[in-house]
Amino acid sequence: MFAKKAAAGGVLTKELKRHLEHQTIQQARAQAAADAKATRIMVNVHAKSASNLIAVDNRQFSMTSDPYCVAKIVDALGRSKGDNQAQTRAIKRTLNPKWDEWLQLHSNPLDLTTAPVPPYVTASSTSSRKDDKHEDVAKANYVSLVLDTTETAEQELVEFAKKLKVRLDLYDFDALSDDDPLGHTTISIADIIENGEERRKGIYELVGDFDVQYTLGMNKKYKQASEMSGTLHLIIQLALPKLPPAFHVDIPALIARMRPKTVEKNYWNKIKYKPFHCKIKGCSRRFKKSETLMLHYQLHDKEEQARRHIEEEKQRLLENRVFEHQQNEQNLIRQQQQMHGEYSSNAFATRKVTAASTSTTWAQDCRKGRKDAVIKGLTQGFFLINVRDKHDRKSPLIVASRWGEEPLVKALLLRKADVTALDMHGNSSLAYACQYGHIGIVKQLLAVKNGGKEMLAVGNKMLFLPLHRAAMYNHTGVIELLLKQGGAGSRTLDAANRTPLEWARLYKHTESIALLEEWEVLLSKVVKGH
Repeated sequence: MFAKKAAAGGVLTKELKRHLEHQTIQQARAQAAADAKATRIMVNVHAKSASNLIAVDNRQFSMTSDPYCVAKIVDALGRSKGDNQAQTRAIKRTLNPKWDEWLQLHSNPLDLTTAPVPPYVTASSTSSRKDDKHEDVAKANYVSLVLDTTETAEQELVEFAKKLKVRLDLYDFDALSDDDPLGHTTISIADIIENGEERRKGIYELVGDFDVQYTLGMNKKYKQASEMSGTLHLIIQLALPKLPPAFHVDIPALIARMRPKTVEKNYWNKIKYKPFHCKIKGCSRRFKKSETLMLHYQLHDKEEQARRHIEEEKQRLLENRVFEHQQNEQNLIRQQQQMHGEYSSNAFATRKVTAASTSTTWAQDCRKGRKDAVIKGLTQGFFLINVRDKHDRKSPLIVASRWGEEPLVKALLLRKADVTALDMHGNSSLAYACQYGHIGIVKQLLAVKNGGKEMLAVGNKMLFLPLHRAAMYNHTGVIELLLKQGGAGSRTLDAANRTPLEWARLYKHTESIALLEEWEVLLSKVVKGH
């Protein structure tokens, strides 16, 4: 009826719209069900990290990159069919990124040329003893045919899988232009099957370090193997597909159902005793063959794996509930803060409540200066005072010093925060405070007895000292304070063979130049003994 109305050029009514939407939903569900039943090769790539990548971005002080990894399945000619690919996040300013992410890939559906065996049709029940013997032979031939067909189909799947490859491309993220290639590596699925460890039947795992190769679009000098560098640290899990439902035959049940009708006289004497018994506590099963006992042990292993999986799932659900509770508490705080701001004159305004920081939110709270939330999280034991971020290895004190949160820094120092902690680049909390000109935080950090002033002589991976950073960014107040502490590093060379005075002259910071030159004159007089 609806189709006739649409063909007649009538106006789309609500009923016709609902009918068309229902058809679209049904087609989408049917397509999803067909895709779920399709035979595909699954590959899980654990992109842990990379090292010694090439630098393509000319930053202010050094050459670096913002790398990310893209994984996809390609054929023997390197062609990727479809849009099946996954990528990691981009990590800023590093040549040794640590992604620690899982990427899931799947191939296009496979079409088997091997035809499944049709179901077996038994003979009529009114048959003679001679016909029973012929039927027994037919049953035995059918069982062997099913086994041979299943083995042929499995071999065909494996041969098709060995023609595919997993390609991982490295790119440098650019916000204003096209991303620059940093190289690629290709792992054949045949290598995963041959060199990987077989976890279960059809499941292989390969762990290793893979060299990054030249990619089109890069500088031509990297075509030489000596110029190209970089290594990918990966864990690759391959899951060969199961056969389509038409091949799913329960072989033990099939053999039991097609057992010959004629049995030898001593048949029952052979199976009378069951000498093999299960030695797992709580199980009293016995078996006639050792092979059956091994299969029974495998069932015990699967039950144990299922039990562990259930426990892990319960733990994950519990963590999700805790996270949702924290999110709801944060939303409640925002609503109450808005109400308190809008109705501040009301004597019955809602009291402000602060949610405690957790192991996943402490970095954001330190960055925004939420002192009450951080202290509450420390008090309730959600995280430790010297906890490290898993990506950049920053501690709460380093984050608070970087963003100039002076009250939070004071509270963390009262709770014995470690001032000697360094992030992944070797920067300390004192270095960040000097770089961004937070003179109040610099005074607090230098006042710490154990390790405060000692950090003046500690540089990062580029050998930048706190005085180098203050001179680069023209923070004269910080420079005066550091010079009063003895001027540690005033003549120290960094990785670029420059002193703080040379950096100030490079950027034409006149005030910083005057302070450092005056200090050099005073220092030379002391050395000469005047």
